Amino acid sequence: MNTFKLFLCLAVVTFGCKRVEKKIPIVSSNLNKPESVKKLEAFEIYNHLGEKVALNSYKGQLQVVNFFFSTCPSICPAMENEIEGIATTNRSEDVVFLSVTINPEQDTIPVLWDHASQFLNKPENWFFLRTEPEDLLTVAKMYLATIDTSQNQFYHTSNAVLIDTDLNIRGLYDLLNSQEVDFLKEDIAILLKEKD
Repeated sequence: MNTFKLFLCLAVVTFGCKRVEKKIPIVSSNLNKPESVKKLEAFEIYNHLGEKVALNSYKGQLQVVNFFFSTCPSICPAMENEIEGIATTNRSEDVVFLSVTINPEQDTIPVLWDHASQFLNKPENWFFLRTEPEDLLTVAKMYLATIDTSQNQFYHTSNAVLIDTDLNIRGLYDLLNSQEVDFLKEDIAILLKEKD
């Protein structure tokens, strides 16, 4: 009789519980509005390779975007270590990692090249970007980032922004919080499965 009860309990647990798939909400769809797509295309943005890129050209790929500057002595190294780890495990062309400098006057293309070269295992899908100084605040605002470059004091949040293939912002994750980094990894995997 006890064996039957045990079997019945196992059957209920095994077959009675459906696995709930996590759905990732859309935080903002501002990036995929026609006026935003035009702005994303119009910005003068260059990567560390010296190539001009349009931010809307990444539509169709997942994007993980963060803000930094090359001489940042505090949070940037820890943030970049997390991005490097995530990017190394997601080398697919389906995901691109974009680190945008908040100090474009200092972080010229050669400086960004040198900075990128510090990461010996830097995946080919991780790019360091610079925009024109006059476009920086608009770009940051579009990605829901908080930055301050007034009075030569450089401040930025430690967030990474996850953007889906349709340019919807799906989440903001604090790269200095290990639990949120785990959530970011998990959400990238979920969105990659949705893409397939």
